[in-house]
Amino acid sequence: MAKTTTTTTTKKSGTDLVPKQTGGALALPSYGKEMAGAGWENTDKADFQIPFLSQLQSLSPQCTDGDPKYIPGAKPGMFINSVSQELIEGDVTLLMALTQHSYVEWRPQDSGGGFVGQHDVMSDVVKAAKAKAESQMDLKTPAGNDLVETFQVYALLLDGPDSIDVKEQVVISFTKTKIKRYKAIMTRLRTLKGSQDIPLFAHRLTMSSTNEMKPKPYKNVQLVPAINGDVVASLLPGDSPLLELALGLRDAITAGAAKANFDSAKTESGSGGKDEEADDVFGKGKKA
Repeated sequence: MAKTTTTTTTKKSGTDLVPKQTGGALALPSYGKEMAGAGWENTDKADFQIPFLSQLQSLSPQCTDGDPKYIPGAKPGMFINSVSQELIEGDVTLLMALTQHSYVEWRPQDSGGGFVGQHDVMSDVVKAAKAKAESQMDLKTPAGNDLVETFQVYALLLDGPDSIDVKEQVVISFTKTKIKRYKAIMTRLRTLKGSQDIPLFAHRLTMSSTNEMKPKPYKNVQLVPAINGDVVASLLPGDSPLLELALGLRDAITAGAAKANFDSAKTESGSGGKDEEADDVFGKGKKA
């Protein structure tokens, strides 16, 4: 089980889009038809934002002594909850509830960084940027902002491979150097015989930090089936209460009832959620 270091315990209740499983069957009290859904009439996706689970790098402010965001004990390769600032050292267990492919627009670090917007892969903004770019890895908007191809995964963070306890609902962004790792596990799951009849969130996965050495050292991630690296052995039982919880998260995102908390995503190297270690490794990031 992953070793967890909690640095900030304050959490936003709005992140709990579906009930957290705390052992045994999920049992909810009945409130009657008159009160069903009462009080939620004026809420929308702005009320419910899911934190990012990001990977710290050597240039992350949390790892930089003297930075206002420095966290004692934070090390490259750890995972961090972008809202609570909880650190996780070691592997994490995930159920992927839903994936999205888009291009995310970020302000450059020298302009203060931060999230600007999210664009469909076939949008005019993306098409125009690709037409003008010398490299498809370096897309810019007319305003000079970065456009970063992103595979987002909305997931349930479990307490361990054999646990039915849900610790958090999170978003994980796979960009640049991480995209190959994302596509590798998705291909492996999809090529399983009979996969068309298996929901994505039936697959328990372990995400761990790995060391990449070229062209210079940095941290990446790896995703493997959570039970002995075996896809079939890692499938949830058909009666697992986790299936209902993952389906609830999927439906909330699909219906637009919640969204990723991009405003909290400035964790990896300070400019806001894109794959900053790749920029640094290939000579385009913040100078040490």
